[in-house]
Amino acid sequence: MVRPDGEGQLRGALRAGLTRWSDQAPEWLASGAVARAFAARVEGWAPPAAGRVASEGDVELAYLRFAGTNPFTIRRARQVSDVPERLRLPDDVFASLVGEGPSLAERVLAGDVFVSSYDALRVSAADDLQPGKYVAPVSALFVHAPGLSARFPVVPVAIACASGTPDGGTEVVLPTDGWRWRAAKRMLQVADVHASELEVHLARTHYMTVPFAIAMRRRLSAAHPIRQFLMPHLRYNLFVDRMAWLQGVRASSGVLVRSLAGSARWSQAVAKTLWYEASFREQHFERDLAARGLSEVPFDLPFRDDGRLLWEAIRRFTGAYVELTYADDAALRADAALHAFLAEVASPDAGNVRGLLEGERLETRNELVEILTQVLFVAGPVHALCHYGSAAQLQDVQDSPSWLIANPLATGVDATPSRVGGLAQLTRVVSTNVRHDTLGDFARYPLGGRPECRPMVAAFQADLRSIEDEIGRRNLDRPAPYLHLLPSRLTNGITV
Repeated sequence: MVRPDGEGQLRGALRAGLTRWSDQAPEWLASGAVARAFAARVEGWAPPAAGRVASEGDVELAYLRFAGTNPFTIRRARQVSDVPERLRLPDDVFASLVGEGPSLAERVLAGDVFVSSYDALRVSAADDLQPGKYVAPVSALFVHAPGLSARFPVVPVAIACASGTPDGGTEVVLPTDGWRWRAAKRMLQVADVHASELEVHLARTHYMTVPFAIAMRRRLSAAHPIRQFLMPHLRYNLFVDRMAWLQGVRASSGVLVRSLAGSARWSQAVAKTLWYEASFREQHFERDLAARGLSEVPFDLPFRDDGRLLWEAIRRFTGAYVELTYADDAALRADAALHAFLAEVASPDAGNVRGLLEGERLETRNELVEILTQVLFVAGPVHALCHYGSAAQLQDVQDSPSWLIANPLATGVDATPSRVGGLAQLTRVVSTNVRHDTLGDFARYPLGGRPECRPMVAAFQADLRSIEDEIGRRNLDRPAPYLHLLPSRLTNGITV
């Protein structure tokens, strides 16, 4: 079903105007009862989004690394050198946190240690950050210790973060450090928001899929079967990505930049750095999990486990369509338009999607299935996860701020933006929380009207209904329901 979006757009326009006005708000409105009443009225126009996990507790901190809007940073340490040096805790300190037993080095060898590092958020110039805003690189150590928590078997044991300025010295904070631990957790959460928005949202979804949308229109005719297959998933990319650039990250007045800590120039540089960190093939769903050591961890990983259901359903759908389109590999190799399309996507002078093909040229239907499956998975489920997931997780500015006003470890006070000061964050996540279609709904596209495609479309829709039910069952036993990959909450592609 297509969700009516007129009310959401009107609400977003009103909130955007309020945000611009709040920049010039008189001092008497910035604090006290008037500010609280004003912000509460604005928040009242936006009903709470489903799927948010309160982030204050240690269990929630660990759970969100695997089941938040950015499940791409956490990785398993395979050897001690994979653990940042500052986080290699002495045996006595480690034992005091997780109990007597194997040392940190022994736990690493057993596959029980995980690390999240946000080194790409380095700040080196005075104007890298917006005035009055703060974010800094952070690293965190997590341990699989099922005996410590009945709700989630992974716990945080140390956070290394800046002790003052973002480019200054660092310190290690432990769960036994009282308010300093709470401050370090808040710094970690803010760093994760920046990684989610600049790496996952911009680099891994928008930047990765728009070359396909451009080359599709340039190289494939409207009647070409691969264009008809991709159109529901790439239809809005050109418009959305142009608006994301012009109104999102091009200037410091952009809605995304304003909701984060960095300047426009810094945010662009971070996203570009993260774009070059992994090629198209390295971002393949299962290859990425394997590279981070998460393919076989012995506990529930909602993104991995629910994502596998969706990946396989999309792959079956894609495979059926490719078999219908190309009788054999020879027919695929004879399709000059298809090869021109892929060549433009991969060309350093055009799409610059690195690692698209196994060799110099597409040779098999199986390889085409893998490419198309990844495009559909990224444009649909992955984008929905980070975009609509953010709408849920970041709607409560006090619980999940996307920037801080200072380093709380240095100031000793809460550095969370005020409710009025955080309106830029609230504006973005609520005004862009609009869905224009639902994954698997092709009624408005040529693909949905082709009689020979109806059986595979029906099978895909049946798979999605089954996945919806299965995720619902799994959520009954999770620390918090993981709603971000429910098929009913996903779109065919990037629509906003």
